[in-house]
Amino acid sequence: MSQTAPPDMARGSALVGAVDATAPRRAPSARYRGHALTAASVVALTAALWVLYGPAHLGYDPTWALAWGGELASGHLPRLDASPAAPTPHPAANALGAVLFPLGASAAPIAFSLVVVASFAALGLVCAGIGTRLFALPVGAFFALLVLTRPHLVHEALISSTDVAFVALALGALLLGAEAPRRGWAPLGLLAAAGLLRPEAWGFALLYGAYLVFVAKPPRRPALAALALAGPVGWMLVDLVVTGNPLFSLQGTQALAAQLNRPTGLTLAVATLGDRLERVVGQPTLWLGLAGWAVALWARFERAWLPSLVVILGFGGYLLLGLADLPLLSRYLALPGAVLMLFAAVLVFGWAGLERGRVRDVWMVASLVPLAIFLVTVPDQVRELHDDSLKSAASRAAQSDLERLVGSPGGRRALAECGPVRVHDFRVRPLVWYWAGIRPGAIRNGLVADADRGTYLTPQAGPGVVRIAARTAFFKEGGVPRRSLTAPAGARMAAASDAWRLDVVGCR
Repeated sequence: MSQTAPPDMARGSALVGAVDATAPRRAPSARYRGHALTAASVVALTAALWVLYGPAHLGYDPTWALAWGGELASGHLPRLDASPAAPTPHPAANALGAVLFPLGASAAPIAFSLVVVASFAALGLVCAGIGTRLFALPVGAFFALLVLTRPHLVHEALISSTDVAFVALALGALLLGAEAPRRGWAPLGLLAAAGLLRPEAWGFALLYGAYLVFVAKPPRRPALAALALAGPVGWMLVDLVVTGNPLFSLQGTQALAAQLNRPTGLTLAVATLGDRLERVVGQPTLWLGLAGWAVALWARFERAWLPSLVVILGFGGYLLLGLADLPLLSRYLALPGAVLMLFAAVLVFGWAGLERGRVRDVWMVASLVPLAIFLVTVPDQVRELHDDSLKSAASRAAQSDLERLVGSPGGRRALAECGPVRVHDFRVRPLVWYWAGIRPGAIRNGLVADADRGTYLTPQAGPGVVRIAARTAFFKEGGVPRRSLTAPAGARMAAASDAWRLDVVGCR
C-alpha cells in the first residue's frame, strides 16, 4: 500500500530505530523558541478550558494531597495513616501540595486546580502531536478534540485529579518515543514522574528501560536502569521513610477497598473491563476506537504498533490491579482509553496520511459513517459537559462557603471547645482538616439528628445548587436525607453560612 510519511518522519521511520546521535539537532535558539511556543500554547489552552468548563474544585484525593503536603512544607512527615478512610498517598501529588502550601489556605487549592487543568491542556497538545506525527494532521486535531471533550476526562480535571497529569506524562513519553525509540532519557524521565502518580506507569517504564539498557552502550546502562526503577523504588522509599513499611500504599489501598466494599479480584477485573472502559471513553467512541484500532493495524501497522502496545499494557495493568485485590475503578483505564480515542480519530481521518489511490478514496468515503455517528452524539455530550460544569461550580462554591464558616470566630470557637467534631460524610474530613486544622483522626461521622455530644458540621436544608452540592458531598448519590438535618432539642447553632451550619450538642 502506498503511503506518505507525516512531517519529520520522512527521513527514515522513527519507529524503526532513529537514534539521538544521528537525529538532526536544532540550534539552541530554535529549541528555546519551540519551548516558549509550547508553554504559551499550554497557558492559552488552560485559560480556554477554565473559561469553557468553569473553575475546578478539590476532589477527595487532591484535598488529602494538599493536607499531607502542608505537613511536609511545615517540616513534618505526613501522617499517611491519619484516617482509616484516607486514600492512597501519591508521592508526586503530595510533593505538589507541599510546593503550593505556602501560597495560603485559600490560594493553594486554586493553584492545585490550575496545575491539573494545565496538565489537561498539555494532554490535548500531546494528543495532537501523537496523532499528527504517527498518522496525519487531521488525526491529531480530532484526537485532541476527542480527549478534551470526553465527559470522564473533563470530570477528572474538574475535581483536580492528578490522574490527568499521569495520562499527560505517559502520553508525552509515547510522543517522544514515537519520534525516536532510543531517545532514552526524556521519555523515561516522564514515565518515572508518571510512576510517582500512578503505579500503572511502572510497567511501561520497566519495559522501555529494559529495551534501552539492551541497546545502550555499557557505561549508560546503570543510569538508565536506575531511572526505569525510579517510580516503584521511589514510591516504596517514601512509604518506608514515612511509615516504616515500604508496602504501606499497597496494603492500605487493599484495606480501604475492603472497608468501602469496592469490587476487587481478577475475575471481576476481566468481567468489568469493557464496562469500565466504556465509562471512560463513552459510547459509541469505544466501538469506533476498537474498529479504528483494527483498521490502523491493517493499513498503518508500522505507525500503529507503538500505541497498540500502550493499550495492551494498560489493559494488563488493570487486570493486575484485580489480581492484587486493589480497587477496579474506571479512571484506572484512562490511559488505554485515551489511546483508543486515537484509533477512533484514525478511523475518521487516517486516510489523510495515505497517497492518492483506491484505498485512500474508499477509506475517505467510508469515514463519513463514523464521523456522522460522532456528530449525532454531540448534543448529548454538550449536555453532559454542561451539567458537570454546573456541578463543579456548585461544589467549588460549597467548599469556599465551608472555608468561611470554619474560619469565622463562632466557627473556630465551637470547633475548639466542643468535641468531637462530626461530619455527615467521610469525604468532608480532609476539608475540615485543611481549613480548620483539626486532625482527621479526631473527626467522626455523624448527623446532628443523632444528638450525640459534639460539634456537627451539617449541610443546610432547602433549595439552591450550592446547598445541594454541600448535601451530596462530592456528588454522592441522593445526599443527606432531610430528616437527618433537623437539630434535636437542646442543640445550639454556633455559626452558619449559606450552605453549612455548625451545631453544638451536649456543650454549654
